Amino acid sequence: MNANYIARALCYHGQPMQKIWEDERSVEDLRNMGLIQPNYSVYQERQKFFTFQERAKRLKMHQFLARKAIDLYDRHLVANVMEDSLLAQAQDYVVPLAPFEYFLNVKDKGDGGRYRMSALKPGDIICAAVQKIVGSARIVVKPLCTAEPLHFYLADIPIKAALIGSTRNFAPNDFLRCEILEVSADAERLTLGTAPGNQSNATDIKLGLCELTDFPKYYRQIHSLGLGHTPHYEEQLLESLEFQNPNYDVLFQMNGIQPNSSLTLISYLKAGFPEQDYAAELRQKQASQWAFR
Repeated sequence: MNANYIARALCYHGQPMQKIWEDERSVEDLRNMGLIQPNYSVYQERQKFFTFQERAKRLKMHQFLARKAIDLYDRHLVANVMEDSLLAQAQDYVVPLAPFEYFLNVKDKGDGGRYRMSALKPGDIICAAVQKIVGSARIVVKPLCTAEPLHFYLADIPIKAALIGSTRNFAPNDFLRCEILEVSADAERLTLGTAPGNQSNATDIKLGLCELTDFPKYYRQIHSLGLGHTPHYEEQLLESLEFQNPNYDVLFQMNGIQPNSSLTLISYLKAGFPEQDYAAELRQKQASQWAFR
């Protein structure tokens, strides 16, 4: 069985699932897979929102996961993942659509803006444009979007953002890549910096002055359309060459699935039906039963 997936399931479902697992599959089962001290941090956060009425549902789910573990966590269900070089090349075949919130009407953007602000964390990287220079160490900037792998469009939110601690001289309308130092979601306020901090996600991303070509591909398309022109989501999707000529094999492989694999919990569909279940064998068995009568 895939010990990595079992560890993630225990992290999510916590000690109740571990207890049921040990009751169903023995105490030594997890120990033999090297899962001696699972991390229950995710479960502890989820536990705050549990209700007593759903206790029976959680119990049945844990029993199902433990009893069907051989089928659910079968190693053969995980195909070979593409190499990093092939994955990077395959990213060029993905439709570069803007986030869905970009296409929403103004009246529908309130909740979406609050969600995006709450999702931003210190250490995340955003792309911004210089608006105004206030003093020698404070610059007012306009957040435009998040850098990959995050996929948030920020230009439609009235965020009050300031870049602090920068000794370099920037000019208005310069493009910057900054790291988030502090987030105040309620006040829609960000404090940014151009030097990696302790919680930085900028492992191989250069911070500071950048060009529009360094922005995510979808934002470059938005910028080329100009202000006041918001295309319809479906129109932009249908116009893309990647959508008109999809490569399903690449899409499967990008998600760790082999194109010809049969991912199913029905063991016969994965390994083939036994010969005794073939039509000829069943007819012969039925005929012999009738003969004995």
